[in-house]
Amino acid sequence: MIFGRRKADYKLEAASQSEGNYFECHVYSVSKLFYDYQRSLEMHKNTAGADFGEPAGIDSNMSNGFGIFAGYNHSFVTVEL
Repeated sequence: MIFGRRKADYKLEAASQSEGNYFECHVYSVSKLFYDYQRSLEMHKNTAGADFGEPAGIDSNMSNGFGIFAGYNHSFVTVEL
């Protein structure tokens, strides 16, 4: 996936149920603030229990608080196989 002019991660999943097989395609449209916050949060989680060094900082655009004000849109299509 391309975000602006940078590559971004994506995940593709397929599932099977007793009623039959299907494929779901989820598409998220996120703001750069949301993407950067989620990425910094994941890096923080991965470094929080490290023996050496400090945990990674978490991006924020709030004054006198934590977190971000951002938005995203989610849509999906289910295709029966």
